[in-house]
Amino acid sequence: MKRMGNTVREGKDINDHLIELTYEKVREILIAQRKSMDMHRKDLAELLGTQPSTTLRYEKGTYTMNIPLFMKICHFLELNPVEVLSTARTQAKAEIKKHSIKKGED
Repeated sequence: MKRMGNTVREGKDINDHLIELTYEKVREILIAQRKSMDMHRKDLAELLGTQPSTTLRYEKGTYTMNIPLFMKICHFLELNPVEVLSTARTQAKAEIKKHSIKKGED
């Protein structure tokens, strides 16, 4: 990741990169919680009233979750949505910082 001024590779603003990485971390948190509850994707899909293939697309990031869907998923996974977002953002910032430090060492 090459940082020049306030941008990150491919001309993306550092904030865009942070948002994308935060969303990736949100998905990772939701998947980890689903698995820790021994809940299959099919089970979550049933609770959401959708197909397992649709749930897979949300988990992989092919489809983007809207806020009501995110809230429903958090409810079914017994997670606090604010804590999920806060944790994801903290993890994303730490990862960006780690990569920035590594690039500075090269």
